[in-house]
Amino acid sequence: MKVSKLESKSRNVEYTYINRDSTTICIMLSGTAYTYEKLLLYYSTMQMIEADYDVVQIHYSYDSSHFKLNPLDFISIIIEDVDSAIVEVLSIKKYEQVIFIGKSLGTLPIAFKYCKGAYYQNVKLILLTPLLQIEGFHESIMDSQKDILCIIGTEDNYYIKECIDALRYKENVKLIEIDGANHSLEIVPTNTRNSLMVMEHVMEEMTKFLSN
Repeated sequence: MKVSKLESKSRNVEYTYINRDSTTICIMLSGTAYTYEKLLLYYSTMQMIEADYDVVQIHYSYDSSHFKLNPLDFISIIIEDVDSAIVEVLSIKKYEQVIFIGKSLGTLPIAFKYCKGAYYQNVKLILLTPLLQIEGFHESIMDSQKDILCIIGTEDNYYIKECIDALRYKENVKLIEIDGANHSLEIVPTNTRNSLMVMEHVMEEMTKFLSN
């Protein structure tokens, strides 16, 4: 296994490239403060390595001025940053399958670009605590024909019942609702044992989704 810390040439965005000589690559997009060292993404990375997939973790950060932008303008910036790393990696090696795992902020490029038909035919998309309140997000997911796994907690501030109800009946979307879980998919009020059980459940659902 070769692990490289790289920087894209066009946008100066850093990324970690874990090369296991696989024909499948998993592209991981973190949340605002939910980095790859935190549990959901740490164990997701371990699962991808255990499955012998190549992994790309894209490292981006944004200050308060970015969050004051029009949401679509901000999303365009994120997409350009993310795409600079993805294009670079995929220009080096051809993959048979592409997997995207996005957490919170990282679900935005997936919803607004990579879930569309023109991008990567053999692709699976995993949305962890998606930002359903962003205008156009739900509509984009509903229009997509890609295989999608969506996992969200019922106590997540971004849980929107109307959106969830629609996703529940969409054939290409596997929806997992975690009762009592917040935006970190941890049980509230704090319950360590149950939160760890949720983590195990999420990893099991990801494994089943990717094996189908």
